[in-house]
Amino acid sequence: MKFTLMIYLKIKRKIYYRQNIYLKNLVEFKSHGFTTTIKDKFKVVKVNESHIRLLKDYANMYRRKEHYEKNIKPRILESKRFTGIGVLDNNKQKIAYLAWIDFDRIELNDAEYFKKLEFNQAYFFDDHCVPEYRRNRLHKRVFEERISYCMGANTNEIFIAIMNDNKIAINNLNKFEFKLIKSISVYPLIRLLGSKQS
Repeated sequence: MKFTLMIYLKIKRKIYYRQNIYLKNLVEFKSHGFTTTIKDKFKVVKVNESHIRLLKDYANMYRRKEHYEKNIKPRILESKRFTGIGVLDNNKQKIAYLAWIDFDRIELNDAEYFKKLEFNQAYFFDDHCVPEYRRNRLHKRVFEERISYCMGANTNEIFIAIMNDNKIAINNLNKFEFKLIKSISVYPLIRLLGSKQS
């Protein structure tokens, strides 16, 4: 049943889906110290050039072939714009979870949406948990870590984009009182056919 649902969602997303953008105002938000704990074998870090070997291994094993060169490397080089928060498995010396903050813009290429951020805004994107590490509370811990990082950087507003059918992620956002501010209809197949004709 779960496998069938995943196939259905993948096919549907090639034809049509909605990308929702949510906003969280941090001005009156008090974290009271986040309490999500993870096992001792994990360590949460701000990724940087010292993690390049681990980042390359992660990208080659769990993401698309060009992911390191196209995505991770430019983010590491543009450290004033991007901040990566990772979870390391100390025992296996590998990345278990990786997520990013963009302090410059929101870019949703499939939706052809672009928004330049103000100096006190941030965008959470590209969360990914390595399959073998799921159900270890890593997503929630990294999410809280990014909120804390933004609060320390005097960020007043956080944006995040979630596909409309990702109910689990949307429920998690509701726990943090994110508000839906924009919904974009995306037609990947039409866009692909249009680009082939031009």
